[in-house]
Amino acid sequence: MNWNEQLTTLRRRAGLTQRAVAERIGAHPTSLIRWEAGAAVPRADDLADWLHVVAATDAEIVEVLRAIRLHRLGRLERTVEDLRRICRD
Repeated sequence: MNWNEQLTTLRRRAGLTQRAVAERIGAHPTSLIRWEAGAAVPRADDLADWLHVVAATDAEIVEVLRAIRLHRLGRLERTVEDLRRICRD
């Protein structure tokens, strides 16, 4: 499961709407929509607040962080590959 799907699952399990989570963590509801869609990654403080609000377990927190790390590494690898192609041309 992707990190954004994990966040959605945790929110739904807690019985909260996107708007409710946004209000509790002080974020704009549009931000939550983008995070849950995987279009943006939340800042560390927003992520920590989200995980607290949905009462994520330690294991769930570790899994979300691992998935975000893999997502970021994937983006970095694609950037490196793009740079290599540019340098070859």
